[in-house]
Amino acid sequence: MAKKPTSVRLTEENESKLNAIAKRDGLTISQLINKSIDSYSGKESKIIPSSESDAINKRFESLEKELALQRQRINIFKNQIDFVIKSQNGKSGSDKYSKSNSSKQSLAGYPK
Repeated sequence: MAKKPTSVRLTEENESKLNAIAKRDGLTISQLINKSIDSYSGKESKIIPSSESDAINKRFESLEKELALQRQRINIFKNQIDFVIKSQNGKSGSDKYSKSNSSKQSLAGYPK
């Protein structure tokens, strides 16, 4: 691609920063500016439009609710398994799966 000379006005501080970065990275000023523009424009193109962002947020909230429901189901199953093991062994067993040791929990109130 052909290169076109361009004039840019910089503060002394930014010019010093530009020179220091170019020297540190072993680049010319032109290479550094081109690399910076390429990097910046690449990031900018990855920005999600607000309409898509809203849809993503709604889907994320839906997934969080589903995850919470699945965790509740898992805890109920663990309690039921604990209860079955206790009744078969005649032991008091441990309550390591949940804070409440209720064997009366069921999935009746939960959607499939």
